[in-house]
Amino acid sequence: MLSYKIVPILGVLVAMPSNTVNPPGTSNSNQNAPLETIIDHQHPTFTDAKRDPSLRSAYLNFILERISLPEYITSVTYKTLEELPPEARADLEKSPEYMYVDAAIVLADVGKKKTRLPIIVTPYTFTRDTIQTDEEFVASLTGHEFAHVAFLYFGCTQFDVSKLRLDENGFFDVNVLKAITEIDACQNQLKSIVVNGALRQGISMRYFDNTKNDLYDSYLKFWTPTQTNPQVMQELQRSYFSADLCTPQTCIIMPSTTASLPGVFLKDMNGKLYRLPESVIKDFFSQKH
Repeated sequence: MLSYKIVPILGVLVAMPSNTVNPPGTSNSNQNAPLETIIDHQHPTFTDAKRDPSLRSAYLNFILERISLPEYITSVTYKTLEELPPEARADLEKSPEYMYVDAAIVLADVGKKKTRLPIIVTPYTFTRDTIQTDEEFVASLTGHEFAHVAFLYFGCTQFDVSKLRLDENGFFDVNVLKAITEIDACQNQLKSIVVNGALRQGISMRYFDNTKNDLYDSYLKFWTPTQTNPQVMQELQRSYFSADLCTPQTCIIMPSTTASLPGVFLKDMNGKLYRLPESVIKDFFSQKH
């Protein structure tokens, strides 16, 4: 996951991530290699590392020996909570993250190939229930976390993030950028775990559903009140819309007697409704038919 702490540096709003679609220039790296070519069950497994904390660094190092780190990842390291800086430890205790990126992000640097970052793997990777297998661990690391940093390094082809700027000083709503990068990472993660319409070996339906739910929840954040221009937020709603987001469990269609198109609403886990803009509704019906 990519979580941010807002820090003002030289008048620019930056983000401290605590935690992107194989980007250009990485085709020779095997971070997106088939999971089964990375896993070797003759060595310590994720289950071993989950049970025995003393094996976690060795387990991660074994996985890393099978992966060529892309140019934008400087290192991947396991650290106990005691080994983390006090501020990072306090943040994790309030909002546990499996992995995080230790850096400050400046909006103007996104896509300029300046952002090379380390990834820290935390004990929560092994003590919580989201990840259960070696294959899910690799998918979370290479399919999701690497994608976060690739997004910052190569930039975004789906949306011009410079539109998030609120003023000439480069201030922006970090939560909007976080939602964009999370959608991007979840999309890449899903691509890494599905082959020819079937889940890869070692990937559970539960893990798949959790990833889809994370993507859906991130998309709904485009309706969160923000200082970002409302037209920019509607552009994000259009750019990242997919008919796959609309299921019988998440979508409500309300016929209208006054408009040519019905009202289409997405709902969150608490039942709150989010009305899709008319342009998105047109996309919805064009994708359905």
